[in-house]
Amino acid sequence: SQESAMKRASALIILLSMLLSAAACGDVEEQSDVSGTADDNLTETAAAEVDETDRTSIPDNLPEYNFDGREFTILTINNSNDPIRGNDEQNGELVDDAIYERRRTVEERFNVVLAEFIMGNHRETGAEIERSVMAGDDSYDLYAGHAIVSGGPAMNGIFLNWHNVENVDFTQPWWQQNSVEALTIDGVMPLVPSYMTMTVVSNTYCMFYNKEIAANYQLEDIFDVVNSGEWTFDKLKETTVDIYEDLNGNSIADEGDLFGFGFGPNSPVVTFTWAFDVPIIERNADGSVNLLLEAQRTTDIIDKLYEFFYQSTGVYTESTAQATRLAELFATGNFLITPGLIGNAVSTLREFETDYSIIPYPKYDSNQEDYLTMVDGGHLIIGVPLTAKNPAETGIITEVMTAESWKNVVPAYYDVALKLKGTRDEESIAMLDKILDSVKVDFTYIYDNWQGFAFFMQDLLQAKNRDLMSYIETNRSAKLTFYEQLYEAFDEMKNQ
Repeated sequence: SQESAMKRASALIILLSMLLSAAACGDVEEQSDVSGTADDNLTETAAAEVDETDRTSIPDNLPEYNFDGREFTILTINNSNDPIRGNDEQNGELVDDAIYERRRTVEERFNVVLAEFIMGNHRETGAEIERSVMAGDDSYDLYAGHAIVSGGPAMNGIFLNWHNVENVDFTQPWWQQNSVEALTIDGVMPLVPSYMTMTVVSNTYCMFYNKEIAANYQLEDIFDVVNSGEWTFDKLKETTVDIYEDLNGNSIADEGDLFGFGFGPNSPVVTFTWAFDVPIIERNADGSVNLLLEAQRTTDIIDKLYEFFYQSTGVYTESTAQATRLAELFATGNFLITPGLIGNAVSTLREFETDYSIIPYPKYDSNQEDYLTMVDGGHLIIGVPLTAKNPAETGIITEVMTAESWKNVVPAYYDVALKLKGTRDEESIAMLDKILDSVKVDFTYIYDNWQGFAFFMQDLLQAKNRDLMSYIETNRSAKLTFYEQLYEAFDEMKNQ
């Protein structure tokens, strides 16, 4: 049955629990389809081999409570691909139906009606929550908005500190521990990512690897390379730079040809900042901010990426290509490797018949300990408005929605993303675990609001500029002032 399939999926992915997170991306939202289907006939044998530690059995420890049938209203973005409330009836799509069941479970348990107030886009939503709180309006019990946009309203002090909200337990496995740690400054955390929105999973950056092209070029097993720790930038370059075929015969390197690597120097390039573990700033004890970007290592990274993207035969670079566009190009079968979002596997690559793998971004070099990635800034992040009618009630709904998502919706999504039909692909499951366990969260990224240095790589490489030091000098004063104001805002929130 569908229910037993999801339970078996749950057992296989316990490792997913604690290390997802949130980071950020560009002004263009990269929301990915999170609906999908997977065969219900998942093999009993695979399930039997797994320790049946069932995440659904972990209690949420919430009190018995009756909302007396009131509406609980969430302000969110118009994004049909990532419903929080979900459909009014089941439709046979594995993830959609898990979201439907989540709402039904929550509404029946607490005698509450979940409602959404949906705005047109990410900037409008951020402006609306600020207007609402400033006007003393208590229409919204919870806010779920675009991560990067949300930093602006948060700096203006319009959200409660999550650590003071009753009934939310951040020690539970459905909360991403590295997110909570990274987004808490001196005990203050106005925004936090939650599994109640699947964008936290679907907007995580990865790379797609065409196994048929790899076989044609007799390349070594990519999973062996990743698992050995040797999947580095140099290895990516060595693997891809010489792969080029003029498939359409027009003697021009264009999108109709075969390439080793396909790329767009905007959102996907920002991920290299985190994949290569590049620090941006640090705060001193006296409150001043040090810029860490001026390291020689950062200059070297920009030079190497520039040469790779713009001076390599085997690399196709399209200046405006976001992740979904790259996935569309990958789906033509013409790239060995391209970056993308996990959600692209569910949406764009859903009908792609060619055998491919999902792999992590590479390390910068073998000295780097871990593979790292980020979640696109188009993912949703949640906050409690200062004017929420009853913050303790908001805490109950937030906790139960996050827990129920982790228990039932995330496993369903996993099955669909990996196309697990009939037999389970243990290697791919382990690789997705590796990616989702490696998300890098950075406080200055979530709160960048396009005013800090978080998008420096995109700013430079999209402009075909490799002069990092000149870029820093041009922007130093304004951006350091922004960071100082950001920390001051948190100081003020601490004293509220």
